[in-house]
Amino acid sequence: HYETCLTRTAQARQPSPIRELTALSRLPGMISLAAGMPNNSCFPFASFCFDVPNKSSIVNNALNSAELETQFDQLALTANELDMALQYAPSKGLPPLYDWLRQFHHRVHCMPYSEWDLIIGTGSQDLIARVLDSVLDEHDTILIEAPCYSGTIAYLQAMNVNVIAIEMDEHGMSIEHLQHTLSRLASQSEIKFPKLVYTIPVGQNPSGTSYSYERKQQIYALICQYENLLLFEDDAYYFLNFECMDHSQLAHALSFQSMDTEARVIRSDSFSKTLSSGLRLGYLSGHETLIR
Repeated sequence: HYETCLTRTAQARQPSPIRELTALSRLPGMISLAAGMPNNSCFPFASFCFDVPNKSSIVNNALNSAELETQFDQLALTANELDMALQYAPSKGLPPLYDWLRQFHHRVHCMPYSEWDLIIGTGSQDLIARVLDSVLDEHDTILIEAPCYSGTIAYLQAMNVNVIAIEMDEHGMSIEHLQHTLSRLASQSEIKFPKLVYTIPVGQNPSGTSYSYERKQQIYALICQYENLLLFEDDAYYFLNFECMDHSQLAHALSFQSMDTEARVIRSDSFSKTLSSGLRLGYLSGHETLIR
């Protein structure tokens, strides 16, 4: 049923044959003539090494009020890891990183269905563009928060779509205003019924509001009352909400995706805020049909 949720362009897309063959080219002894892959020995890098805080230092500094001297470990890429890092990768991302992210993501969000997948991208803005381009055709409708992230607004302004803002309170998007808006739009034919509800549920930009668990439950239940309505959970600040990391209040940290029994949530995660903004690293997760 996801076909009706996607744009005509997204429905027409087929996997790139060359990208599909990339995984085969990594088999031992394989010599591929299918793609323009440079010989790894031509790359002007001999090694990559990184000094990073070790786990003990991170834990000790987190548990002690006095700042302690940070101890570092050195991470060095092996020859095989370096070759892999410098060469073209499959569309979903570097295989070891992709595999680790799947385990990590399921451990954090306890995905409630098995047919899910993820794809690695270059940070939140890239992931936002991918989702909007794949879901919204010209004259389609999207519901956003008021106020809303300026980067998303700027992208939507160029798409010629209907943008409807939903008021917020201290617990997140107003359930009353959302319910009233969806009911009103379902009973008219002047503009298309929304295909997507866009949220930043933790540290909402620019308001700073974090959705309560109860509000997330209410919003998700309401969305599930309408056929073919998706929710975009843009959660770049998830791991910066340290109150939500308190295990005694774990329910407050549960994501929309963790309760997504109907596979309606597309989620965006980013390491730009926690690892490095310059690395431009993030990933999308959701039902495997939408990710494909």
